[in-house]
Amino acid sequence: MMLCLALAPTKLPVRQPIPESLIEFTIKRIRSTITCEDTNVANHPRSFSPSLSKLVRRVIRQCSVGISTLLIALIYVDRLQTHLPVQAVGTPTTGHRIFLASILIASKFHDDSSLWCVDVANLVGRYWDLVEITEMERVFLDYVKFDLWVDRKQLTNYVKNENIELDINSLYL
Repeated sequence: MMLCLALAPTKLPVRQPIPESLIEFTIKRIRSTITCEDTNVANHPRSFSPSLSKLVRRVIRQCSVGISTLLIALIYVDRLQTHLPVQAVGTPTTGHRIFLASILIASKFHDDSSLWCVDVANLVGRYWDLVEITEMERVFLDYVKFDLWVDRKQLTNYVKNENIELDINSLYL
């Protein structure tokens, strides 16, 4: 005798679009992470790289980055900043590298449909190759000492402390 059960379809949370205010917050947060010698990207050997603003928007849009992944990446950026030497100085593309590494790591560690270095390399390959992207990730992990765990309480506190207007309960974590 065969028993069939009618199961209700599982309702998975729909990935919400990232509000423009959170994208702007991300760009400002990345820019404030480390002082750069020369913030004019055009004066840097990698002068062909996009502006940080364009890069952030392109990666978020084309890689379908979720809100919770972006928030976790920002928490990682805060952790990175606490481990940087006080006198640390970056290049005009340091913010780009910090963003790419943090979003990759947050995606891999916290998101079931994660980004991989190859995905990002396909998107930014004319600026950085797969080896460079993998190195960005490795260096970032070394700086944060592989401290990657972020729970709902930490995420809620971050949103509250940074005055980010989001309904944290609606996020998929």
